[in-house]
Amino acid sequence: MGEESFLGKLYKMVWSRVGGKPFTEVTREEQTKAPLLFMLIFAGLGILLFRFAGRNWWKVLLVFAFGVVVGHIFW
Repeated sequence: MGEESFLGKLYKMVWSRVGGKPFTEVTREEQTKAPLLFMLIFAGLGILLFRFAGRNWWKVLLVFAFGVVVGHIFW
């Protein structure tokens, strides 16, 4: 017990050099400082995803909706 996995050690090594906090905290702080920027980034990514999905857009939408539900259950 107490033994950390390789990925856990790698993650901790990277975030300790980036800012000393996990990426989720850094992202949350940045998002509160510039919410419009993040909205534009995600809207652009959504448009790109829609363009690449083509006729399968509804499958992408279902996967996204599943991810939102699962994310809220395990938050």
